[in-house]
Amino acid sequence: MELLRWAAWARPGGAACYFAQDMYPAGVSAYPEGLDEEIASRFGPVVRFDPRELRDRVSPKVKNTALLGAMSTLIPLDPGCYVAAMPRLCPPGTADVNAAAFELGRQLAQERLAARDGEPATAG
Repeated sequence: MELLRWAAWARPGGAACYFAQDMYPAGVSAYPEGLDEEIASRFGPVVRFDPRELRDRVSPKVKNTALLGAMSTLIPLDPGCYVAAMPRLCPPGTADVNAAAFELGRQLAQERLAARDGEPATAG
């Protein structure tokens, strides 16, 4: 829902990566039907994550780094730049777990984008 709330700020046809997780604001007990379809109609490439699929693969503390990894598949910047910055930007001792989450996000995004385009999925 938050992605749609800010969709007007996105470039038409721009990419989107998001966690499909219900986070209701005060006074709201359910979202309207069809949110994923609405997101798909407003954006170009879309990578949707269900947080449960990451739960057993990475710490919940680094799920945003997995989302960054997914988004990195859509940004023309060498992925090594992100990983190289992690030791300086992540809390001490967490660069390795953040790098693993980043790579997992990239892998999952590449698989989803390839499947959407009808291509064989690629890893890493």
